[in-house]
Formats: sequence, C-alpha cells, structure tokens
Amino acid sequence: MATSEITQSIKDITGISSVSTHSIEDAQRFAVASIPKNLLRFALNRTSISSDGSSIVHEINDSIIDVQRNGFSCKEIPFSESKWANDSTSLKKATASFPVYWSDYDGIKIAPDTDGSNGGYVFYINSAELDDDCDLRNAVIYRACSVEFEKLASAKIGGVSEPTYVPPSVTLTSAPSISDLTISAVAPPVPSFTSVTFASVDGSFDTVQPIVTTTNIAAASTYTGTAPTFTPPVMGSLDFAKFVTHLDTDEDVELASGKIQEIQAKIGEFSARLPEAQAQYETENVAYQSAIQESVQEMQAANQVAITNAQTELDNAKSNKDRDIQRQLQNGINDMQAIVQENQRKLALYQAEQGQYTADVQKEVQNYQQTLQKELQIWQGERTAELQKFASDMTNALNTFNKENAIYQTSLQISTFYSAEAKKYYDWSVAEITNYIQNNEKMVNQTIAARQQLAQQQQGR
Repeated sequence: MATSEITQSIKDITGISSVSTHSIEDAQRFAVASIPKNLLRFALNRTSISSDGSSIVHEINDSIIDVQRNGFSCKEIPFSESKWANDSTSLKKATASFPVYWSDYDGIKIAPDTDGSNGGYVFYINSAELDDDCDLRNAVIYRACSVEFEKLASAKIGGVSEPTYVPPSVTLTSAPSISDLTISAVAPPVPSFTSVTFASVDGSFDTVQPIVTTTNIAAASTYTGTAPTFTPPVMGSLDFAKFVTHLDTDEDVELASGKIQEIQAKIGEFSARLPEAQAQYETENVAYQSAIQESVQEMQAANQVAITNAQTELDNAKSNKDRDIQRQLQNGINDMQAIVQENQRKLALYQAEQGQYTADVQKEVQNYQQTLQKELQIWQGERTAELQKFASDMTNALNTFNKENAIYQTSLQISTFYSAEAKKYYDWSVAEITNYIQNNEKMVNQTIAARQQLAQQQQGR
C-alpha cells in the first residue's frame, strides 16, 4: 500500500515541499465514500477474529461491507433491539444461521455470541488500498491537491490583512496676535502767548494818551490754533480660526491657502494705508507749521509797527517830559520787548517740541512696521514649513498605503488562483470517480448479461 508516487505527484502539481498530515488518507476516504462498495471489492479487508463474545473494534462508518459469524452474514439491527438478540424467550432472538449485529459503544457486537467454533469478522473497504497501483490513483491525487491548494489559498490571504489609509495629523503654530498701532507720543500743547500793551506814562501829555497794542499769535489771520495729530489706520478682523478649520477639520489645503491669502491681503492693505496716514499727518503738520510761521511774521510785523509808533511817541515826548518820564517810557518799551522775546522763546520751544513729536511718531510707526513684518515673516515661515511637512506626510502615508495594498492585492490574486486550482482539481477528482463508477458498472452489466445469455443457452439444450 505504497503512496510514494501519489505523494510526489501532489508535490509536483502544487509545488509544496511536504504533503500535509492525513491529506492522502482523507483523499482515499473521500474516494471510498463516493463509490458504491460493490465496485471496491479489490480493497476488501477484514478485522481480527472475535472468538469470545467480545466486541470487534472498528470505526462505525459506511466502509463496512459485511459482518459474519462462522461464515453466516449478520443482519444489522438497531441498538434498541440488541437486548432481544440473546433472549431465548424473544421472537427476535438471533440464531446460528441468522445472526445479527449492532453498533455498541466499544465496537461491533454479534449475536449469538462468538466462541472458539463460531468466530466473527467485520469485512470492510480499506481505503489505504487506493495506493500507487490503484485505478483510482488520480482521484486520490486530485482530491489531495484540491485540499493542498485550499490550504495555500488560506495561508496566502490569512497572513495579509487589507490595508487602511491613515491620514497624517497636522499641528499648526498659532497665528501671531496683531494689535492696532497705538501712538504713545503726546503732541505738545500750544503755548499761551502774553499780549503786550504800552500806555503813555503821563495822561496829561496829550489830549489823547497814545496806546501801543501789540498783536499776538492767536490774532493772526492764518493761525489755526490746533496742532495736527497722527491717526493710524485700524487693522481689519483677521479670521485665523476659519483658516485652522479649513486645514485641521476639513483637511482642505486649497481653502486654507485661500484664507491665508485673504488674511495677507488685509495685512497688506493695512501696511499700504499706514504710509498714507503718515503722509496725511506730515501734510497737515507742514501746513500747520507754515501757518505758525506766517502768523509769527505777521505778529512781528504788527509789533514792529507798534514799537515804531511807540518810539515816535517817545521822541515827541522827549521835549515835554523830564528824564524820569523818559526812563519810565523806556522801561515800558523794555518790558514790551521782554514780553515779545518771551513769546518768541515759547514759540521756538513749541516748534522744537512739535518737531520731536513728529520724529517720535515716525519712530513708533517704523518700529511697529518692523515688528509686524518680522512676526509675520516668522509665522509665515513656520506655517509654510508645517504645511510642507503635512504634504510630505500625506505623500508618505499614501505611498505606504499603495505599497501595502499592492502586496495585499498580489496575495489576493495568488489566493484566488489557488482557490481556482483547488476547485479545478476537486472537479477532476469527482470526474475520475464518476468515470470509474460508469466504467465498472458497464463491465458489471455486461458480465450479468453474458451470464444470463449463457444460462438461457444451457436451458435450450
């Protein structure tokens, strides 16, 4: 009962290095179970003898052909009737010529009990006889190959799970907090100028006492009285939260890019309007300084006329007043000149302070622009690097998924091929068994017909 050739054929067909345990035995039993027992007489075998009434150990399956006691075939009865088989008072009692058997827990039981003169046997089809020399050799090979291919298919797809795409996560640096420009420099207050008046020291000197009134800067025709102030533009609302929603929640890089462009456009608009506000302030300040200069010149001209008139009056009064009056008059002129000089000092100080205020405003605006630009450049650099890393991670994740999916698809195709081969060889095994049954039944029928014909011929003689 050699199966070395069957084993080698299985290896050659499937490409495996060793045949699975019980693979050939299972294929032999499959063939035996699929063929009528009367066509498998060549594989008939019997168990060891039972000569002491003991059960015959044998698998309870459809391979049993016959059970005999001392050459008499036993009739199979159900286990429920076995109690009557040896009961002498029962009509169902078995006899030596009409023995019975049943399947018990420890094997095949025969009644009447076997003894030294009446031995019992179980005749069965031994599936191991379907070996290298058997006509059903190919059926066994094909059936075993089908099983091996099924195992190969399960092993190929069982070791590889279907891959899933896991998108990468992205963590974005928080957008910088951009505050509105606030000017800390304080515009200098407009100085208060003292009005200068000169009255004659002697009311009886003239019928109408001469009075010299100087013009102050507040009375000038071009003086506005209000210094210009720098008003910076207001930064628009920057919706960074919407940008993060597009990128983190929606994972839409295109919408996120559009939103960041919108934010950058608002920042650009603010940066563009800032020089306009500065230019407006400088224009107003130039006009204001020009008005101050014109007013000062107008005031100085008016005061010079008043001083000249006072000097003329003094000259006219010299001949009529003594030195004391002249000294009083001169003191009045000196006081008037002192007040004029003080007003000029205040004006010069105010102009200096106004120039310093303008410089401070320009410095603060420049510092704000530099700080804003630096923070935006740092944030944009970090955000660009983060987005580039996110895009790279997405590419790497997709490449990993494609690689794993290619392996999975290849394994699936190989497994499908093995499954198709398993079905093919199973069908071939069934076809071999079917052909064997049909061919042998044909031979049996021909033999029966020949015997019937021979019998008829003998009867005709």
